[in-house]
Amino acid sequence: MLLSKDDPERYVAGLPVVSFHFTDEFKKDFPHVKQASVSTLLRVKGWILPNYPLPPNEEKSEILRAVIRESFSTSIRSCRLFVF
Repeated sequence: MLLSKDDPERYVAGLPVVSFHFTDEFKKDFPHVKQASVSTLLRVKGWILPNYPLPPNEEKSEILRAVIRESFSTSIRSCRLFVF
């Protein structure tokens, strides 16, 4: 059971996984940026966000997946992912 506004006492912790994909608008504005490339670039910086194709009925779609560690904190500002 997930967290309920009606009864927060019944919250049961689960796997902290987030998945997302590029929006159609982003793909249109930046057609040269591929999700798989972003995954690779992040891995070089020590971040593991695998890029997955979806099942056969959605094979043209991909998602990036992130598992958030319990020790992850808001001090992420001190990390530099990209240097421009």
